[in-house]
Amino acid sequence: MNGQTISDIIRGMQYAVNTAENMLTAQQMEKLSSLFDEEGKPKMKYVKLQDERQIGIPLASLTPASYLSIAEIELEFAVKISDSLTKGDGPHERTSCQVSFVGTERKKFFGNNNGGVIRIKMKFNEQSEPESVARIREILDSTVG
Repeated sequence: MNGQTISDIIRGMQYAVNTAENMLTAQQMEKLSSLFDEEGKPKMKYVKLQDERQIGIPLASLTPASYLSIAEIELEFAVKISDSLTKGDGPHERTSCQVSFVGTERKKFFGNNNGGVIRIKMKFNEQSEPESVARIREILDSTVG
């Protein structure tokens, strides 16, 4: 069989989702790392009090503590089954469908859009910080004052 199967397409979509999650994680790690110097010490913001004393406040204590995660993904595409093949044997037998993306026939699926386009909708959730980051923030907060 040449071309793509439905399984190939779904694996490709799963790879895209995993890559997006990895990008979000990398951004979160970069954000957290930017709050510490090369030696792992917290970067500080110094504030002068009314009595001329100066105190250092860890930037991590002043930084918002929210993170993004993928909440939902909706995929919409139309394929035409061009061939099928039975794979496996016994209880593991399954049908593998050879497919191609629908071209001009897409009107009935997606309106006037005639291209080989897949519609993807992604929704993100804002989450509170992970417990490990919250503990670091608590330790840093306890050093102030």
